[in-house]
Amino acid sequence: MLSHTRRVHIDHNGPVRVDQQIAAIIRNRIESGQYPPGTSIPSIERIRQETGCAVKTIQRAVRILAAEGLVYVVSGKGTYVREPDGH
Repeated sequence: MLSHTRRVHIDHNGPVRVDQQIAAIIRNRIESGQYPPGTSIPSIERIRQETGCAVKTIQRAVRILAAEGLVYVVSGKGTYVREPDGH
């Protein structure tokens, strides 16, 4: 059973695309250490519950983070935070 998930504010009418807003939230959590290297980020479903956004939008956000080298996806397992460069 999922515990209560806090909701984050997503500005659907603002100048920043929704997928970029979600990527920024996850990026900040990685950079703050909330999601340490080697650990998985929350599932797409958990992020969907937290943001109220569509699965495809969240998948685009994860692809943004993967392209930046912050996370990598293991098919059927999850998305994991990469070790920082040089480690």
